[in-house]
Amino acid sequence: MRRGVLRLKDRAQLIVDDIEMNKSDVMAQLDGAAPTCDDAQCALTTINPGEVARLCSDRQRQPSPHVARVMDCVLLVFHRPVNAVTMDVDRPSVKPAWNESLKVSIKKLITR
Repeated sequence: MRRGVLRLKDRAQLIVDDIEMNKSDVMAQLDGAAPTCDDAQCALTTINPGEVARLCSDRQRQPSPHVARVMDCVLLVFHRPVNAVTMDVDRPSVKPAWNESLKVSIKKLITR
């Protein structure tokens, strides 16, 4: 009985050691990602809501693919819904969620 308990303890210790090693790796990766995340947040604050409003005011005109992709990223960062993944017939990529982007108030997102 004592040997069984010791074997179980040894297995549990191996699992704990593995978790600690993985935890240190993940923490190092998070520390490396922090400056990028800070830069992204600073970049978001430079968005001029008036420019976005002007872009969104013409609902018939599609934005450039780059603007649509950036707005998809903004939607993802703020946990807003995006389109289901469907391929764009004009470009070899996923269709952007431009209709959802038109509903977003950038000013409200930035001041959250």
